[in-house]
Parts: sequence; C-alpha cells; structure tokens
Amino acid sequence: MSVRLAPPKTKATGKTVLLFSGGLDSLLIAHLMKPDVLLRVQYGSAYESQEDAALAELQRKNLLPEKAAITTQSMQFLRYHEREGDAIIPLRNLFFVSLAALYGETVILGAMKYDAKLLDKSGPFFDMSSKLLTYLFSPQPWCEGKTVRVVAPFDSYTKGDLVRAFLNSTDVPLTRAEKEETLLTSFSCHTPGQGGKPCGQCKPCLRKWLALEMNGVRIPDGYFETNPWESPMAKGILDGTYQTSTMTKGEILVCREKVLSRQR
Repeated sequence: MSVRLAPPKTKATGKTVLLFSGGLDSLLIAHLMKPDVLLRVQYGSAYESQEDAALAELQRKNLLPEKAAITTQSMQFLRYHEREGDAIIPLRNLFFVSLAALYGETVILGAMKYDAKLLDKSGPFFDMSSKLLTYLFSPQPWCEGKTVRVVAPFDSYTKGDLVRAFLNSTDVPLTRAEKEETLLTSFSCHTPGQGGKPCGQCKPCLRKWLALEMNGVRIPDGYFETNPWESPMAKGILDGTYQTSTMTKGEILVCREKVLSRQR
C-alpha cells in the first residue's frame, strides 16, 4: 500500500508583488519599484484586448521593466459585476490582494492621491486587508505562517506627479526619448474607439493627456480618437459645471489653463 505524503507547507517567499494592469500607473510603478512579480489579473474588461496589445508593443520595443516577470491569472467572474458607465467592480481589490498574497508578502496597489474616495483603495483598507491576510496565513496544518503587507507607496501622488517621478528617475535605465515612448505606448482608456485608439472622452484619457502635458511630453496629432481638451468633461471643468472627485484642485486649475491654451 502506497503512503501519500503531505505536500510541503506554504511559507514566506520574501517577494514583492505588484498588481499590474499594464496601464500607465502600474507600468510606471513597475519601472520605479522593480517588484519581483507583476501580477496581471484578467477578468474580461471591455478594454483588455487593448491592454494586451499595448503590453506586446512595449515588450517588442524593450520598454518593459528589466527582468519583469509577468504572471497572468484569470478572474473572469468579476466581469459580471462591472458597473456600466464607470467600470467600477465592487470589492475588486479585495479579490486581487488575496490572490497576490499567494505570490509574496508585500502586495503593492497602484492607488493614487484621488483614489482614497474608493474604500478598497484607502488607508483603512490597506491596514485591514494586511491584518486579515496575515491572520489567514497564520501557522496551521498547511502554512508555516507569514506576515502580509498591503501597501500603496504612491497614494500621495497625482498622475502628473507619477509621470514626473518616472521621467526624472535615474534608476530607470531608459533615455528621455524612450521614457516618453513608454508613456505614449501605454494604454489607459475605458471606451476605446476604432482600431483600439484611446477615445479622448473618458476620465483616464483626460487624466493621461493632462499628466503628459504637465510634464512637457508631446502627444502626436491623432493619438486620441477625439481631442481630450474638446471633450464635454474638459469643457465642464472649464466652465465649472462638471464636478470631479478624481482630480485635485491643482490639476483642475492646470486643466482649465491647458484647455484654454488649446482653444486659442
């Protein structure tokens, strides 16, 4: 009679894991922090194929972080809970950090300054999920025990701040031209147009345009399907009829200045 041996217990790996969509924010954080694992969770979003294409192009151009180890996992059930209009999936990051804790002990979320209004991108969420995951990985028959930390090291940064940090970093082994090409090749759009071109109308497009403009990155003509500075959102920010919680007051002022300069 054969004896079935128990598998070895799960133990700490000492690895840092970045939740990596391949969009602008997580791409720049990957370059700046150089985590051990880039964990990409696919769940069938409306713009997933464009993200795939952008990552393939970044890889072809050798613009991904050095020694980047991209691990892809599927959570297709999440797409059934994606809200129309804002693409929010309630509890998404709780699922993501739980999965990431299987790969390492420090889990990095790409939350930004304006994201704390969403509770699964807030300080209390980082603290409570760290405690919960550490508890769940306590010593038990299948686990030796490990301490999990969920962190968001750029949660005091705007998108413009993050782009500036990337462009100015001497630890990123790319030229200024290569860095600008990285920014332009990345994909951040909720409603892509024909051929997968960024729409220029959604919040991610407006924020990306503004972040690049603020840092002197020239955006080629025709990059967006329609000009972000001509979008209803930009015009609403200009005349004060559009209220947004995803931009700081400083960004709104700069947006108004940029929209006016483009319209002259």
